[in-house]
Amino acid sequence: MLIARHLPALAAAERALGRLDAALADPIRLAWHTPCAIRRNALASLRLDGTLLTEEDLVLMGGAPDAVAPGVRIAASRGVALVSFANALDIGRFTVQPAVDGSAAGRLAGGVSSITAAGLQAALEGLAMLEGDPVAIVCKETEPAEPSAPRELAPWSASWGVAAFQAWLTVEGLPDTLHSDAAESVVDGIASVERAVVGAPGLVGAIRALLHLHHRDDPPIRRRAKHDPFEHPTVRQLRGQSQASAPTARFWPSLARLAGPALLRAACGIDRTHLPIAVAMAKSPALFRSMLVAGEDEAVGWLLDRFADQADLEVEALTSSAKCDASRRAALIGRRRDAGARTLLDHLWANPVLTVRSAGALLCISERAARGALAALVDAGILRGVPAWRDDDAPPGRTAARSLAYVVNEPIAVSGPLGTTRSRRRSEPPAGSPMYWQPIATAPQDGKPRLVWDERPFMAAFTWSTSDNTSAWRVGRRVLQPTHWLPLAPPKRMK
Repeated sequence: MLIARHLPALAAAERALGRLDAALADPIRLAWHTPCAIRRNALASLRLDGTLLTEEDLVLMGGAPDAVAPGVRIAASRGVALVSFANALDIGRFTVQPAVDGSAAGRLAGGVSSITAAGLQAALEGLAMLEGDPVAIVCKETEPAEPSAPRELAPWSASWGVAAFQAWLTVEGLPDTLHSDAAESVVDGIASVERAVVGAPGLVGAIRALLHLHHRDDPPIRRRAKHDPFEHPTVRQLRGQSQASAPTARFWPSLARLAGPALLRAACGIDRTHLPIAVAMAKSPALFRSMLVAGEDEAVGWLLDRFADQADLEVEALTSSAKCDASRRAALIGRRRDAGARTLLDHLWANPVLTVRSAGALLCISERAARGALAALVDAGILRGVPAWRDDDAPPGRTAARSLAYVVNEPIAVSGPLGTTRSRRRSEPPAGSPMYWQPIATAPQDGKPRLVWDERPFMAAFTWSTSDNTSAWRVGRRVLQPTHWLPLAPPKRMK
């Protein structure tokens, strides 16, 4: 039961989610929004776990790893694996081979809702009989049976949770051997999610389930130690200490943040919305951690406010994306080499990094012809070349010739119908014009101080830090995560 003073926040969050779901009814906008939202959600989850990574390093690691600085490659490679993991969680890409004989593994694949108390006990007993052998989702039959097509697992079912735990072990670099006690813990955790949603239907139940997962202990992981009989005992001890001190994220919080959007869709009855809930949590990581230790009702009210604000920001981002797409297409008007370039525009929303080889594979043309399409996008200001990391200090005149990859540039100016580029929009409005807060994505990143909003106003500048090789909005040594910025207009001259 939600306390009365949180009812307005609940109504505001439901209305905001409804507006976002209605805005995503357009399939084109949905194709723009979902990949970007999954990337930002994975980045925010890394930030909550203490890993700072920029989106540019993340996308470059997936397309051109040599363009990423060596000190960031480990975090970027983990971020790429986390994005793939989040994609599989969101669309239910985990598959299972249907059981023919109705064994415990087959009953487990049906999900929590289709398992009765007796069926769940039988499934756990069957898993316990495996002893030290890994849990196999594919049933081993004594007699050969006709092969059947694998089917996708329903999100937040018991078998889906077991498959997600195995995939998370691979992402974290842990032994992927799953035993019966770990599977029992995963099934119990998924069942607790269902109980929370059934106890409080709708958005409140989904939020309570996400909060409960942040407090659960991870399933036990059995590490198999393979000792070399000829290995020195000191070396063996040091190797064990390094493995024990390896930083890894927790399974249940990671699952709650990355698969939380799918749970919100199922609980609220919406079809298309992928709300990056980790982004809303990561705006104030210290406050989020304090809410976890506070009472559950206070944490639910705090998250309702954050989810409503995040949904409104996503609607604004969709409007900005439509304007950006129109600007990109208008910038290619009147150019002769825009046949392949226009085809590449739709791909940039899902993967904002291109190489000569990937562009040629997408267009089914040679690499020489792909260079022409990429050059058209660079000339239009849509893409910019990124050299290899070792060539980062190359002269500016040779940067385009030695580009290893091409990433999406900042929002560009709209080109006229004759191909003449208009002047870039001024960062300062004319004198005496009204001032309105704008999304932070439209703020100029030129290193000059700007008035930004991060829970309160700050005069911050978007700068590069050589200590951690990251660029962010900073006030002195403090790193901000602003949501809006205010273009300051000079006062109107009095006559």
